[in-house]
Amino acid sequence: MAENNLPSQLEDDNLEDDDKAALPRVPSHTPLPLPPKVVYTRPTLSGQMPKVSPITESRSQQAQLSQGVQGYGLAITAAITLAVTLLAFVALGQWMDHRWNVNGTPWFTIAGLLIGVAGGFYNMIRLLSSTTRKK
Repeated sequence: MAENNLPSQLEDDNLEDDDKAALPRVPSHTPLPLPPKVVYTRPTLSGQMPKVSPITESRSQQAQLSQGVQGYGLAITAAITLAVTLLAFVALGQWMDHRWNVNGTPWFTIAGLLIGVAGGFYNMIRLLSSTTRKK
C-alpha cells in the first residue's frame, strides 16, 4: 500500500486494458455553487438590534426581528416565574413538614405544591395578559 492508501495496482503504469476496465471509476462532479450571502444579527442585552446595512434587510424585517427577540424574553420570564413560584411554595411546605411533623405525612408539602402551581399559573397569566394589553 502507498502512503495515500491507493492499492498497488493504481501505482503501476503498466496495467493492461482489461485491468484498467476492472478498476472502479470515480465520477467527475461539477463544483458546487457558492452559498448565498446572509447577514446574521445577534440580539444584544440592551434590547436594541445592531444596525444592519439597508441593502440586505429592510426596516420592516428589522422590526420583525426585534419583536421576535422580545417574545423570547417574555416566554423565558413567564417560565421562570412559574418555576420559582412553584419551588418557593414546595420549599415552604417541606419546611413546615419538618417544623410541625404531622404523623410523618407530607401534607404541607402537598399543599405547598398545589398552592405553588395555582400561584405560578396565576402569575404567568397575569404577566402574559398585561403584555398583550399593551400591544
